Amino acid sequence: MSDRNVRTRRPLAIPVRVLMALLIGIGLVAAGMRLGQSVRTADAAVFLQIGGMLVCLWALYEGTRSIRLSNLARPVRPMWGNREVSLTSEGVVLILILLTTFIAAFLGKSNLLLLVFSFLAATFLLNGSVTNLMLDKNRGRRKLPGNIMVGETLAVEVTLGNKRRWLSSWMMVLQDQIRNSREILQPRVLFPRVPAGGERSGWYQVRFGQRGLYEFGPLKLITRFPLGFVERGTLIEERNTIIVHPRVGFLTPLWRNETADAEDLMRHSRSRVGTHDDDFHRLREYRTGDNPKAIHWLSTARNNELMVREYHETRDRDLIVFLDLFGNPDPQVIDQQVERAVSFAATLIVDHCRRNRGASIAIGIASERRFVWRGPAGPNIVPHLLDELSQAHPSADPPVNSVSRELQDIQWSKCHRLLITTRLAGDLRRILESASDRQASDLRHPFKIIESSHEVLARYLSWGTEQSEYGTRERTSLAAKTAGVSK
Repeated sequence: MSDRNVRTRRPLAIPVRVLMALLIGIGLVAAGMRLGQSVRTADAAVFLQIGGMLVCLWALYEGTRSIRLSNLARPVRPMWGNREVSLTSEGVVLILILLTTFIAAFLGKSNLLLLVFSFLAATFLLNGSVTNLMLDKNRGRRKLPGNIMVGETLAVEVTLGNKRRWLSSWMMVLQDQIRNSREILQPRVLFPRVPAGGERSGWYQVRFGQRGLYEFGPLKLITRFPLGFVERGTLIEERNTIIVHPRVGFLTPLWRNETADAEDLMRHSRSRVGTHDDDFHRLREYRTGDNPKAIHWLSTARNNELMVREYHETRDRDLIVFLDLFGNPDPQVIDQQVERAVSFAATLIVDHCRRNRGASIAIGIASERRFVWRGPAGPNIVPHLLDELSQAHPSADPPVNSVSRELQDIQWSKCHRLLITTRLAGDLRRILESASDRQASDLRHPFKIIESSHEVLARYLSWGTEQSEYGTRERTSLAAKTAGVSK
């Protein structure tokens, strides 16, 4: 178990001025009581007692306020086992009333005020005991769907189960925690009643504004039932992760017109009969003008006539995508050019795997970590490639040359080679050319360099009529709901 999971009791942080004021107030009250025994000093004794009580009340107020601010500044550590305890604002008011009643009963020697104090103290202790009982034998769990895209709404279902046989759980709050490198969110779902031996389900909605890895957990079960004077909570070690994929848009017709063999690609790579030996189709009879090298002699001898191999020429093109993420490596900085470049690369991959299932695809990412992959195109490999794009972060010195050399070694006769960069095209071209001087074969297959500026990508990438470009300025948003109850 890691150090951050070890939970120890944290002492109360009470300022010295509060302790000094409390001692002074008690001293003034004691001095007033001593002087009140004499008739000549009775008036002074009253003023001392009133002043001492005011000083004590101020000290209690400042002490309670300091403790609450300290609790807000850092997480509250459990004081009883794995339970977290804190006073609510109502509880603070009750404590002040208790102290005032006790001092008044002590100074006035009133049994009635002492009885009132006893009832209020019993109420406070009863509330703390019931909240502790409500947390016993409760289990919470979370249900997450698969991967999601930036800008889409994710509904997270949380379930609270009551394992007790005879006592229902009332007014229970299940708090989740969602965090990544940029933000921490704490959605809450309220369960008004969970019957004994049953369970209830609720959900909250979250729309992620940034791509990347998000961690869920742990869950925290909180209750103030029945009177709200004390809030208790317990942690439930339920942890999950989800990868938010970059936004995928649509390629414009201008992009398809500017690529090689654009007319065939716009017709969904329709195959036609040709003379190129691309894909074997069938054996047929020899016709005038056929290539003699295509004659299949074994079938000719079997059928006693000339048989030739017929091939279909395919216009499916292979694709090589090189993504250069140069930028500020600080995870708190959201670089719009980086997000646009990643979204454009994701759109190219998804479109190519959907339209060219018989082709191949290769992707290289030069970022804070190096990634190169090649293989057949198809819908099965799309989630894997999007996972890598989701966790690609910019670097001040990305390994452009090493990724370029590995992609240059891919010998595909018909392929598009695209280099998407966050730099200026001229600056990147000089970097590649300086590397090619040291190794002359580096640029034997040149890439088409595409800058990720808004002006350039707006010509090639669209988001539909009712969609917007998420992932550049928006933050993650939450909406909690308690509907959807089930046993």
